[in-house]
Amino acid sequence: MTWQEEKLRAHGSLEHSLPNLLRRTHLAFLKVLERVLADYRIPIESWKFLRSVWDEDGLDTRQLSERIGVPMAEVQRGLEPLKALGPVSVTREGGDNSERHQVLLTAAGIALQAQLQTVPADIMKLSQARLSQEEQTQLWRLLNTVHDTLQSEVSGDMPPPVPPAS
Repeated sequence: MTWQEEKLRAHGSLEHSLPNLLRRTHLAFLKVLERVLADYRIPIESWKFLRSVWDEDGLDTRQLSERIGVPMAEVQRGLEPLKALGPVSVTREGGDNSERHQVLLTAAGIALQAQLQTVPADIMKLSQARLSQEEQTQLWRLLNTVHDTLQSEVSGDMPPPVPPAS
C-alpha cells in the first residue's frame, strides 16, 4: 500500500488523493495564468475563447461552443469582455435577420496574440523547472496512462478492476 493510500484510509480524507492533487495543480496553473492575463485585463474565463479564435478565426458562436465544449450562454459571457477590450468583434453573418454570429480577430487581437501566445508553454516550462528531462518525460507518460485508463473505463473499453487480495 502506498503512503497516499495509507493516509486516505487512516484519515478518511481526500486531501492526499490523486484527484485532489491534480485539482490543486490545475488551480495553481490557472492562478499563474490569471496573474499574467490581469496585466492585459483579459478575464481568465475569456481565455479559452480568445485562444480558440487565435486557432481558427471566423468561427460562428455555435461552432465556437462546439469546439470548446461549452453551452452557448457561456460563449456569450466569455466573448463580452473580449468584445469590450477589442481583441475580437462579433458580427451577424448574412445580415440583420441571421441568427449566426461570426467571431473575428481584430488587429488588436492579432497584436495580443503576438504577446500572449507563448504564455501556456511558459507556464508549463515553469511548472517543470525543478524536474530533470527524464522526470518530465516520466510525468507525461504516467499522467497519460492515468488519463487513458480512466477514459477507457468511461467509454466501457476496459474490464472492471480486480479487487486487491486480502
